[in-house]
Amino acid sequence: MGMSCKLAGTGLYVPIHDPFLYFSDIQNGPNSLCGVTNVDYTQFSADLVAAGYRYNWITPNLVDDGHGNVGAG
Repeated sequence: MGMSCKLAGTGLYVPIHDPFLYFSDIQNGPNSLCGVTNVDYTQFSADLVAAGYRYNWITPNLVDDGHGNVGAG
C-alpha cells in the first residue's frame, strides 16, 4: 500500500482487494478514520503489540491474491 487509505494501485498493490476503502463511512469518517485505521502492513506487528484493534484485515498483493497471474488482479 505504501501509505494510509490509498485508493490508487502501486507496484503489486491494488486497492480493489481492500473492500473497506469503498465504504463512504470509512472514507469520510470523523477524525481521519480511513487514514488512521486503513494502514500499511508495515504497522501490523506494532498494532498487534499495542492490542488496539479487535479486527485486522490483511489485503493480499497481486502475487498472493489467489488469481494465479501476477498483474491480473
